[in-house]
Amino acid sequence: MIPTFFGIVVICFALTRLLPGGPVEEYLAKRKGIGGGESSKSSSSKQGDISPEELKKIQEYYGYDKPIYVAFYQWLWVERMGMKSSSLRYTNKTVFESIVEKMPVSLIFGLTGFFVNLPHLYTAWNFKGIKRRCSI
Repeated sequence: MIPTFFGIVVICFALTRLLPGGPVEEYLAKRKGIGGGESSKSSSSKQGDISPEELKKIQEYYGYDKPIYVAFYQWLWVERMGMKSSSLRYTNKTVFESIVEKMPVSLIFGLTGFFVNLPHLYTAWNFKGIKRRCSI
């Protein structure tokens, strides 16, 4: 069980670091006016390219300048798998706060779907039981 959990955690970390469209690329796209949202309409987005110093500062902020093992430790223990980091969409909230805010709606939909399907499941179980008892 622990090796499976560790493997899933490593895969999630690798995906956040290796796939395109991470926080650095999103910031650069918004800065160049390519991305959507309110920040792409600001006057700073019309500047185009950014300086190498500013790119280095952005990479340092998101931890892309550190060795992979240091970045993994920080992501896993300090940021709690990214839950303590700031949200890319809602910059005044952490990722965990955004998840907790949406949790009641998810629970309502999940429990409603479960209870709506419960009679169908009960009927299917009984039909299967009746079919086994009958000899044709």
